[in-house]
Amino acid sequence: MEALSREYDGSREDVQTDDLTVLVIRALGRCAAGDEGECVVTTSQVTDAVEALAREDEQDLGWMPDRDGRVRRVGHKLSSLRLKRVSRPGGKGGRRWAIGWGDLARLLRAYGLPVPEGVSLRMNGPNGTMAQPTSPADGGGDA
Repeated sequence: MEALSREYDGSREDVQTDDLTVLVIRALGRCAAGDEGECVVTTSQVTDAVEALAREDEQDLGWMPDRDGRVRRVGHKLSSLRLKRVSRPGGKGGRRWAIGWGDLARLLRAYGLPVPEGVSLRMNGPNGTMAQPTSPADGGGDA
């Protein structure tokens, strides 16, 4: 039974790659890689990462509207994931979002997605609080 569970988990990502939610979460992981603590990104940055992931996975984004429509849909998805909005400098520019390591780990686990390469999200507290992210360059991590 355990082997069947592992096989399902391994195939789950392949089945879900065209889901916008999964693409957005993977894009957040890519945007956050290398940052410490809380990462702040714009909707456009996440949309760029979504488009890059779709190209790498050889996915057709024809089911999504033009660039402006994609940015709007990604923004709606970020909002539905309940990310924290960050104020814009001078009230101008694209919407900005903050995601902490704990939130990213929660989303990755909830959707059965792997942790981005070079980042280790370790739990250190009895209540599930996150340890500081580590990477092989810091002398930490699992690599």
